[in-house]
This record gives sequence, C-alpha cells and structure tokens, in this order.
Amino acid sequence: MNKLEVLQMLASEEGSSARIFKAIADPPTTSLQRLKGLTTGGLPTFIDVGNSFGAPAITEDNLIYQLIKNGRRVIMMGDDTWLQVFPNHFHEAYPFPSFNVKDLHTVDNGVIEHMFPALYRNDWDVIIAHFLGVDHAGHIFGVDTPPMIEKLEQYNDILKEVVSILKNHSEPGGLHENTMLIVMGDHGQTLNGDHGGGTPEEVTFGIFIFSS
Repeated sequence: MNKLEVLQMLASEEGSSARIFKAIADPPTTSLQRLKGLTTGGLPTFIDVGNSFGAPAITEDNLIYQLIKNGRRVIMMGDDTWLQVFPNHFHEAYPFPSFNVKDLHTVDNGVIEHMFPALYRNDWDVIIAHFLGVDHAGHIFGVDTPPMIEKLEQYNDILKEVVSILKNHSEPGGLHENTMLIVMGDHGQTLNGDHGGGTPEEVTFGIFIFSS
C-alpha cells in the first residue's frame, strides 16, 4: 500500500544515509518466536509456539544481554512480551498488554507517550519502541482495510516527527549526532492479516535504516 511514504522519500534523497532492505524471517512467524530469533540469532521451532501465551525468559546469549553487559542503557516501551523474555534487563521499561488483538491503540499510544520525551534526553543508549496496532489491525480487519490504512498513516506521521527530531539535533556535539534509526517488522502478514506460518507473505518484511 506504500503508506509509509517518509521511508521511501528518505531512501530516495540524493546523498541520504537511509536504506531499505528486504528481510526473510525463519518460521514460525508468531511474534514471540520472531523476537527470540531477532535477539538471539537462533532458529525458533514450532514447538516454541506453545510458549506464546506464557513466554519463558530467554537464557541463551542474546543482543539485549550483550548491550547491558557492555554498559548500554536500554529503554523498552510497547509490547509487554519483552519484559517476559528479558525480565530485569532494562534501564527503563514501559510495557503495555499485547494480547487483546481488538485493541489497536493502547500499546501504540503508550509508546508515543514515552518515546517522544525520551528523544530529548541523553540518559539512554538504545530505545526499543514496539508498536502493535498494525499487527492487531491485520488480525481483526485484514490488510487492505480502512483501519489498517489509518494505522499505517499514523505511523508515517510518527516517523516524520521522529526523523525531524533526529535531523534537528544532528549537528556536531548535538543530542543525535550519532543516532541510528531502525524501523522494521518482525514478520509479514497474509492478506487476511494472519501470521505464524511460512508462506512468502508471512516471512517477508522490511528493514529501514537511517543515520542522522
């Protein structure tokens, strides 16, 4: 639907540092298993899907552990699954309940509430902002529907504001002189909005990277 126009615009600007990549996930493409795969580099199995509603803490080596081990301050906001798999890991955490797929806004609004003030602070090294509205809109309404389009347009506006903040504070010595923005999914969706399996629509997602 190409509703995240700001990403395309940034990637197409001459001399821009922005890049868009196509990524392929390993199934199963349920959110917990993809989070595990992204942070550990491992390959979750379909047996792991049984843990989706009571996620055990990840004890194997992982990105979050390595960040904290090396003195990085990580702030997490959004999907509360992060706190289930990484308890007591975060410098700050603002979790919101993730399993009510009929709720398109609570998690996203919570992320917005905490993310923008944090972008004007210098007491963090990594921010994880996990939005859920698009995922839930797909499950309830499907992909090519007004609620999904409204969510994507909202995200486009949010990203415009984030990029503006980064650019406006990217001067030498500025707050965001060396900030990198990564925007990505953790899986794709079928046209019906489902995910969990290994079809091309479910395993394909995008990664956008921009350095201010």
